[in-house]
Amino acid sequence: PNPVNDNCYHYLPLTSIRIRMPWRYYLLLSILDVTPNYLTLLSLKHTSLTSSTLLGSLTAPSIMVSCHLLLKKVYRPAHFMGVALCLVGGVLTIYTDTSPTTVDSSPLLPTSHSDPYYGDLLSIFAAVLYGLGDAVGEFWCGHVDRK
Repeated sequence: PNPVNDNCYHYLPLTSIRIRMPWRYYLLLSILDVTPNYLTLLSLKHTSLTSSTLLGSLTAPSIMVSCHLLLKKVYRPAHFMGVALCLVGGVLTIYTDTSPTTVDSSPLLPTSHSDPYYGDLLSIFAAVLYGLGDAVGEFWCGHVDRK
């Protein structure tokens, strides 16, 4: 196949692999997929594994908002109850990480991290990007890739 004469498909740079959209869109999708993973790992340097995991549950509200905006999905009251629980858990996690603790730390079980608030923000941003990435991926598979 000649990439210059074929106008229906785009080609991966420096290859003869045909793709349906310009390669830049695939690059943006891959960045949107990798960035939340990186931010989650970076958050573990600043906050506890428990906080990072609990704040990761904020992905569910992010997916709901992103899917509602991109795909016009409609949700039931049970979905909103689940999102409310996720949000309450996130708020409580941030509150406990920013409040001063009076627990004596053991050398075997360190309880303090360099900056738990910054780690929490990284976890929240990663959760939002996970949700956005899932919604964009769903939009891509349902609308763009079917052409």
